[in-house]
Amino acid sequence: MFVNNITKFVAVLVFPIFLLSCRGVSFSEVHYIKIDYYESQADNEKLAEEIFNYGPQYIMENIPSFTNEMAKGIKIGYSLPSQVEKTPNFQYTLKLNVPAVAKHKEALKSEFEEFIPKLVETHVSKKGLYERYAPRAEKWLISVFLDPLDRVYPKTSNRFKSTTTEAEFIDLANQYKTIFGPLKQTNFTSGYYVENDKTAGEVLVIMFSQTFESGKVSKSQVVFTREGENNWGVSGYKIHPVN
Repeated sequence: MFVNNITKFVAVLVFPIFLLSCRGVSFSEVHYIKIDYYESQADNEKLAEEIFNYGPQYIMENIPSFTNEMAKGIKIGYSLPSQVEKTPNFQYTLKLNVPAVAKHKEALKSEFEEFIPKLVETHVSKKGLYERYAPRAEKWLISVFLDPLDRVYPKTSNRFKSTTTEAEFIDLANQYKTIFGPLKQTNFTSGYYVENDKTAGEVLVIMFSQTFESGKVSKSQVVFTREGENNWGVSGYKIHPVN
C-alpha cells in the first residue's frame, strides 16, 4: 500500500565526517534521503536497492550542477535500516576538499533532494511495465542458454543488430555458457526505466537472479529500447556473477 503523502518520503540528514589520511584531514558530508515510500519496511528496503540499480552515471547526469571536476568528490550509495537509522536511505557523500564540490555544495544538495524523489515516483509508477515485460525478457534470456543462437539473434532489436553482428552475439553467449555452465533457474527480481537515455532514448531494463548447475549465481538483465509507439525490442543483455 502506498503512502499518499510524498513528503513523508524525503527527509535529509547530514553527518559531517573528518577523514584522516597521510595527506592530513579532509572534510566530508554524508547526506541521507529516507526511502519511506511504502508502509511496509521490507518494500522500502527493496525499493532502496532498486533505485541504486540506476547507477551513478545516470543519477549524476540528472544533477545539473555536476561536472567532471567533481567526479572524485561525490559518492553515492544506499543504506539499510540499523540501530541508528530505522529506515533505508539513498546516501550521497560530498567531499569538501574537492574545490568544485565545496563551491557548489548547496546547489548539489538541492538537486539531489529534488531528483531522487522524482526518480522514486517514476520508478514505482512503471512497476506494471516491469511486470508486463518480465515474461518476455525471461523467455529470451533462457533461450540464450537453451536454444540455437542463430535463432535467438533474429529476435533482437534493429538497434542491437546495428551494433552487434550475429557472430559477435554468438561468441559472447558461448563465453557466458562456458563461465556459468547449464542453466538451472531464472527468477524475475525487478526492473528500471530511463525516459531519456542520451544514446538510446527510452530504455527498460528487466533484472533476474539466475542459478546454474555449477552452483554459480548471476545477476542478469535484459535491456529493451522502444521501437515504435507500442513496441520494445531487446537491445542488450548482461550476466554478472555474484558468487
